[in-house]
Amino acid sequence: MKRRSSRLSFLLSVAGPQAIFYLRTRGDPELSAPAVEKAVHEINAKLPVFDVRSLEESARTGNMFELIESTFASVFAVLALILAGSASTV
Repeated sequence: MKRRSSRLSFLLSVAGPQAIFYLRTRGDPELSAPAVEKAVHEINAKLPVFDVRSLEESARTGNMFELIESTFASVFAVLALILAGSASTV
């Protein structure tokens, strides 16, 4: 039996209680968003569907916060070295 790739390419967030669904799609995942939203509303029309994005976009957003955090840590480390160096020369 041949095994297909299990690559996930779509992220769907649903609130109330909040849940996140990952869906695998063929082709462009953005084109599947309206069909997925329609399917969710057929099950429960009151469920809000929001923040629909690709898994790639979600990962990129997550990495952005790590980059900002590491940049701030680096800046504070350099400031601490400058202050420590200037205190020892006095």
